[in-house]
Amino acid sequence: MKKASKLLILLASIVTVAMFAGCGETHSHKYSSDCDTICNTCEEVREVEIEHTATDDGDCTTALLCELCGEVKIEAKDAHTADEDDGDCTTAVECTQCDKNAVEAKDAHIAGEDGNCTFCDVQAVALIGDAFYTSFSDALNNWSDGTTLKLYSDISSGSIFEHIEILNKSVTLDLNGHVLDGSSVGVLFYVGNEEVPTGSLTIQDSGSNGVIKGLNGVATVFGTLNLKSGTLESGLGNTSTGVINISGGKVIGHTSIGLFDAVGNYGILNISGGTLCGGPAIENQKNGVVNISGSPTIEGKENLEGYGALLEGTAAAISNKGTVIIDGSPIFKSAKYEIYVIEPVTILTQPSEGMSWRVNVAKNSLSDKVVIVKPETGITLDPGKFVSVVDGYGVVKNADGSLSLALLGKAVAGVDGKFYTDFNEALNNWSDGTTLTLYSNIADGTNGTIEILNKSVSLDLNGYVWDMRSISCPIYVGMATAKEWTDGSLSIYTSQYGGQIKGGSYSLFVAGTLNLYSGVLQNGVLVSVRGTINMMGGSIDGNTNDYIGIDNYGTVNLSGGIISATYCVYNREDSVVNILGPIILNGIKRGNILGPAIYNKGIAVISEAPVFRQNENNIELDLVSPITLKTQPKEDEVWRVNMSASNITANNGVFALPGEGVELDPTKFVSMVEGYEVTKLTNGSLALIPIAE
Repeated sequence: MKKASKLLILLASIVTVAMFAGCGETHSHKYSSDCDTICNTCEEVREVEIEHTATDDGDCTTALLCELCGEVKIEAKDAHTADEDDGDCTTAVECTQCDKNAVEAKDAHIAGEDGNCTFCDVQAVALIGDAFYTSFSDALNNWSDGTTLKLYSDISSGSIFEHIEILNKSVTLDLNGHVLDGSSVGVLFYVGNEEVPTGSLTIQDSGSNGVIKGLNGVATVFGTLNLKSGTLESGLGNTSTGVINISGGKVIGHTSIGLFDAVGNYGILNISGGTLCGGPAIENQKNGVVNISGSPTIEGKENLEGYGALLEGTAAAISNKGTVIIDGSPIFKSAKYEIYVIEPVTILTQPSEGMSWRVNVAKNSLSDKVVIVKPETGITLDPGKFVSVVDGYGVVKNADGSLSLALLGKAVAGVDGKFYTDFNEALNNWSDGTTLTLYSNIADGTNGTIEILNKSVSLDLNGYVWDMRSISCPIYVGMATAKEWTDGSLSIYTSQYGGQIKGGSYSLFVAGTLNLYSGVLQNGVLVSVRGTINMMGGSIDGNTNDYIGIDNYGTVNLSGGIISATYCVYNREDSVVNILGPIILNGIKRGNILGPAIYNKGIAVISEAPVFRQNENNIELDLVSPITLKTQPKEDEVWRVNMSASNITANNGVFALPGEGVELDPTKFVSMVEGYEVTKLTNGSLALIPIAE
């Protein structure tokens, strides 16, 4: 290999004197250089001792020449021979033949739209402006005032070993559709601190599904945090000096123990958009100020540990100990109540048309009258837009225009927030579109038959018992006679465990529509020809006469809940039952009756397998007419089938018809008819046929 040094070449030449005349006698020999041995004129060869002089430039692609005579001492290579390339364009690739680089290093990576370098395969973890970082910690160290750190890769929890402080600078974090997992460090960001309560962090997501995960919170804010887009999992908190501005994105309360508040506010919280979800969504502390404008979604969720739930075990959208000012049209979502009041809320608006806000008050704040809402100047509050969820309290308007929860005596029931000590008066005010809520057990015989005609109403049993066993069928939903039919609709649920309706022969007669979400209906339900039951939850127990859960002459749609009876569903001729979800059917054997879950004389369609709780003495299906199966028994399940001999003959043995695209498996069904077995016919249906002798 050539090196950059003086190369001395000693040439010894033997001079042979040529016998040419002229040179030396008349003039001197002429040579091209001091190291030239042949005369340019007479070609006489001379003997010289002289050093060839050449300088090596260290580049194998250039020849090595004598500086005196120009003779090539080392030939040039056609090209450098590259050493192994590490794939990083910012590091040079050395030549294996010389000291030069086969490939020169770039000054810096240049990122494409996907974060990959346009010159090599290196992927950026983050960019700050055009600066390209392959290490998240390096990016953080260079995240200076006024810059935006944009993620190009997910950051795992193992990559972050301590919280990130934003001090004396204003910076932006663009998630760019990636995940920043800081769940290993408790609170991920500190925007300012106690000694330096300044700093500003703006969070946005220029991609989609960008998420920041924390353990005990995404950020504690002493300075300012702005959320424009992206999702923050594990909530936010601020101090008395901290300001949080939320105009978009989503904040979810941390879930390490239950679902806690999305934002715990000790300073200033301004919300104009986005979604907050927690238990409660906003926990506004004493001296905290919350300003709500625009149309943000604020959702109070169930907190399994009871934090923020207090009276009823369900978190509010807002729990207020400080100052809350509501403007615009926020979208509140909550299972039980929107606002939990320790200190009143000030509003510049009120619920939109058709909406109301439910209000709860802390137990230790209750008195005969508690102010819950104060109007801004010029606002006239409508007490009908606010509903008390506190037993025995109603919403009243004060002389100064504010609203209070006032003790109304021991209410037995309420209708949309108005309380009644007389149950019949409550029934008389149970008008179309309203909800009747029980606040006391209703004793047997205190009222007559209830008719729900030409109206759609709801009933919240609220954990109480409405006992009407002295009346054969105490509640009529709609009315059907030989000459006339009158519609009506009733939705039943219980916001507290234990709500029940007890009837005589039946709890309800349904000629209109009954929607059952929760609560217990004892002694069954009778459905007339034009009636419909939609059962999504709750429980129906069989009556004491025929032991029937639902006696159906109309249409029954079952998707949830539980029915316990000797005949869970007794489906009459020409009537329809649809099983659409995992309802529990608990057949109870009585005497010689096998306790079928479904007794079918009409049209029965099973789209999703129910949960049969039959014992070894019970059966799942007792059929007069075949059923249609769009599904079949689950793995390790079989359904027992009974059909009388006359009905076997009438139906040619067929008891099950397959839904479109369903291949019925005869081994999933067992005949309870002596001497008969289950077989599959060529048309795909299942039939009971005599066992071959």
